[in-house]
Amino acid sequence: MKINIVFFTSTGNTLYLALRAKYFFEKAGHRIGLFDVVNSRYDEIISCDALGIFYPVWMSNMPDHLQVFCNLLLKEQNKKDLFIIGNCATGADTSPNFWKNKLIKSGHRVHYTAILKMPSNCNISVLAKDTSESQISDFKKDSVNKLQEICKDLLSDVNKYLPGAGISNLYALQRFFFFLKNKFAYKYLRLVNHRCSRCYLCVRLCPVNNIKLGYDNFISFGEKCILCAKCFNFCPEKAICIGKKSEDFQKYRRYVCKEVKPLFYR
Repeated sequence: MKINIVFFTSTGNTLYLALRAKYFFEKAGHRIGLFDVVNSRYDEIISCDALGIFYPVWMSNMPDHLQVFCNLLLKEQNKKDLFIIGNCATGADTSPNFWKNKLIKSGHRVHYTAILKMPSNCNISVLAKDTSESQISDFKKDSVNKLQEICKDLLSDVNKYLPGAGISNLYALQRFFFFLKNKFAYKYLRLVNHRCSRCYLCVRLCPVNNIKLGYDNFISFGEKCILCAKCFNFCPEKAICIGKKSEDFQKYRRYVCKEVKPLFYR
């Protein structure tokens, strides 16, 4: 069976999980395609027998690129067999069911929804608490074990869904505030010039091409930021900040999944 996995990743957590799922499926003898939604063609992604959607939860929703992709799926005439796997620091969210309900209503067959617990990068300028290495290790171990069971269930035609209808007043409110925050995110981006080594990794990583080179060879930010925090987390010199508080990189630490390098991105 040909199984494709489409994903969006910012810290590397989602790519890490997608790679593990790929390993489990391939070990069972199936052909797997792995597609970053940012730079993959829609027709290539859906050319499969089953399609998995992997994503980091952003205020109880998918990242922007995957929302666009799923909205295209809603109009797709060739109905698919789907499974939706989100991940977040709390390990609890209903956004997979939110999209499951919409996709099923459009005629697709959604066999599985799940949320896996992974370390957070949501401490930007707000929460200074850093996840310990032991917690990070435990999160990953537990999530990979759960993912292995999910892959076994899927290959055994077991259907499972998260409890809950897929939306609540709280989650709807979160979506609304995250939408507002995204609208003005570019105003919080800042560069600490004396830290910048001019490696321009951030320019290559930005999924919306929002970071450009200025006339002085320093970077500048546009107004299209979606607050994915790739530039914030992967900057090797911690020169990119989101709000003035995060200039203190001892207090507001960056988080990057160690198993995934920027090389995997673009």
